[in-house]
Amino acid sequence: METTGLGPSMELKAAGMQAGGHETAVVRMEPDASVVVLAGVAGIGQGIETALAQIAADRAGVPIDRVRVVLGDTVTTPYSSIGAIASRSATVGGGALSEAATRLRARVLALAAHRLEVAAEDLELDGEAVRVKGDPTAALTLRDIATHAWRGWDLPEGEEPGLEARATYTPPAYTYAYGAHAAAVAVDPETGAVEVEGYWAVNDSGVLVNPAIVEGQLRGGIAQGIGMALTEEVVYTPEGQPLADYLPPTAREVPRIEIGLLQTPSPYTPGGMKGVGESGVIGAPAAIGNAVAAAAPTAAPRLTRTPMTPGRLWPLLSS
Repeated sequence: METTGLGPSMELKAAGMQAGGHETAVVRMEPDASVVVLAGVAGIGQGIETALAQIAADRAGVPIDRVRVVLGDTVTTPYSSIGAIASRSATVGGGALSEAATRLRARVLALAAHRLEVAAEDLELDGEAVRVKGDPTAALTLRDIATHAWRGWDLPEGEEPGLEARATYTPPAYTYAYGAHAAAVAVDPETGAVEVEGYWAVNDSGVLVNPAIVEGQLRGGIAQGIGMALTEEVVYTPEGQPLADYLPPTAREVPRIEIGLLQTPSPYTPGGMKGVGESGVIGAPAAIGNAVAAAAPTAAPRLTRTPMTPGRLWPLLSS
């Protein structure tokens, strides 16, 4: 079980964290009907740019190739008190974007309804134009709507020029991602070497904006967990100097990983997302440790730490 969506601001204060848990997103439709997303979360290789583009395209009703995501520019992007940690970028940042993009879509429909002299609920947006339901000839292109909005032409009374929406989302509670991991290992009693022969994981991170990204993060996390279980350790000399050898797992040590993805929407997050960043690494050391204990039951009571290197495991097998 992984706590994700680090965010209730007052809970962070109560815990002594010098940060707030909210995120803000701005979505702007330019005069050419392209969409710019400005968000406070940061891209650190986790694919959040793609996920945010998908959320904006889906909620605003525009093609994804018309969406540009801007992150990490303190001149233009909204303030983020925390940033990209604790599996919160898609959960909290994506939650804010879901609301902002929904507001943008509503404004586009309201502007079109005013000019077409119909109710907004009688309109549909097909990605390129807003049309009156049942009358495809009564339509306005998104480019036309956006251009009029920025020029201040034909606006409803009280409306200001421009076409953008801003939303701040403060989660009312943490979200929780769930998973189950299983490993099959072989232990060589002569050397204490452990080989991971198979690995299976089932994970639930709520609504999956991009399943390929989620699966990739799970595989990477599991590979990291295999290293934690079997090979990775910072070793020091008696004088306190770190030794140079550090052994992350390679393709030789990581087996084929079978992954199943479930989706139980978060009741708190706009869009239903939960986090996934640490989900892969949490279960792997324990699953492999349990598998080693099952393969070497005589050593199991003394298997109390990782990594389970041959040098650490062999004495337990031979005594």
